[in-house]
Amino acid sequence: TIILMRVLKQDFSRYMEIEGGDAGDGVPVDESGWKLIHGDVFRLPPNLELFCASMATGTQLMLTTFILLILCLTGVVSTTKRGSIMSAMTVLYYIFSCVGGYHAMYNYKRFQGKNWVKTVILTATMFPS
Repeated sequence: TIILMRVLKQDFSRYMEIEGGDAGDGVPVDESGWKLIHGDVFRLPPNLELFCASMATGTQLMLTTFILLILCLTGVVSTTKRGSIMSAMTVLYYIFSCVGGYHAMYNYKRFQGKNWVKTVILTATMFPS
């Protein structure tokens, strides 16, 4: 991100110089910087299945943790009983597996992936194993 910010800053300063009056002399301007790295920013990751499964598992864990925290704060899950938080977390993790699976397939289809079965298996087995 630091490299991207430097390149964008240089491009913006160059464009401001061009707008300031240097563009009227008919000299072609060298297009570099952002134009050179835009292909790297918007390309597909090399392991699309693993990328989508990681994002989905992260979404599932984040949602599980957030909802468990809310349930503990409201008193629905007792924090004093032994094992109640772990039991609630396990149940919530399995409930939100549908959300994780949807998130994985949504992103995989958005990137026009072809091997969706591998993504489903990775999403289902990534964190528990």
